Amino acid sequence: MVSSYDLHVGWRGANETWTEALARPRCDGLVYDLWESLAARILDDDRSRFLRFDDDAFVDLAESATGILVSLGTDHATVSAPYWHRGATARDVVAHIYELADLIARESGLAVYDLQLRCEVDDAQAIDDAVARYLLAIEQPLPVSTAWMAQAHRNQKRARQGA
Repeated sequence: MVSSYDLHVGWRGANETWTEALARPRCDGLVYDLWESLAARILDDDRSRFLRFDDDAFVDLAESATGILVSLGTDHATVSAPYWHRGATARDVVAHIYELADLIARESGLAVYDLQLRCEVDDAQAIDDAVARYLLAIEQPLPVSTAWMAQAHRNQKRARQGA
């Protein structure tokens, strides 16, 4: 079972699918100074209760109360929240990870991809869809992304057996 709701930050070529874009390093070549700047902005926010963990290859910001993790690495950037929350708290946490991902995207020029919704995040309406998906993932035995892959595998197996 997937343990967190993840937003991936990266770029996608004009004729490239997100599946192709996510298969390669998402932030290759980005400057560590950019991550330093973003980390400072997040930590300076009055609401921030993040703790910083880092080395030469990454900066991780973790918020213990919500479990939100902002991971800024040499080959990736993700914002994630564990499936711990229910109701209004879940909505607040999902809205917060969307805000953080939006900040990273605006400052870096990269795009944000919601793997659970299988779409690029570009509007506030996605938060309602993300909250619904977040709450659904808590209740079902397989996360949606795994469930559709499992169904595709079963369909392929049936097709091979029928051929």
